[in-house]
Amino acid sequence: MRTVRFSQFSNVTRQRITPNASFSKDENGSLTIFSLFLFVILLMTAGMAVDMVHQEQRRVAMQNAVDSGILAASSMSQQLDAETMVKDYVAKAGFDPSSVTVTPVDTYSGNGAGLTSREVAVRSDVSTDTMFMGLMGISSLSSPADGTAIESRENIEISLVLDISGSMNWASADASKSKLAALKDPRGVLPLLLAATYGKGSAQPAIKQA
Repeated sequence: MRTVRFSQFSNVTRQRITPNASFSKDENGSLTIFSLFLFVILLMTAGMAVDMVHQEQRRVAMQNAVDSGILAASSMSQQLDAETMVKDYVAKAGFDPSSVTVTPVDTYSGNGAGLTSREVAVRSDVSTDTMFMGLMGISSLSSPADGTAIESRENIEISLVLDISGSMNWASADASKSKLAALKDPRGVLPLLLAATYGKGSAQPAIKQA
């Protein structure tokens, strides 16, 4: 019968445990793990920058289209529908015209002068799908692209001071009237020119004799 001492088992156990204990204290490779975490953080930050720059480019393009549209639509000489014109500018820029809300407002004078101002306001939203921020649960970015344009015209009063020298009593193009009488006629050439330039009723001539 063989007798085995306890000290022999103790040596065997110590030999088996020693390698595991040294592994738990080994710090080799810890910098590699830290570098991997740092790389992931840098990748997410760069991805956020790419998505935000892409969104800003689209917002600027949409804002340019909106600004061009409202400037053209707010012209008082414009005969086309304001909403149709603005949405056409937006569509040609590559955006969805249904995302644009157009509010035109025309103001007319109470004295029969006609249209005195035109305002066109636009509200829109630009949405861009993200490429990298989706990893953080953000699937899209959005920002507004609004604008308002106004063209107005106030009533104009023009004062024409005439002398009453002998030449003003000479015959005008209408032989039945003198030059002075022709200028004072509300149906004469001067009121017609003012109406053609500024609109009917917008310019009121006041003729005085000196």
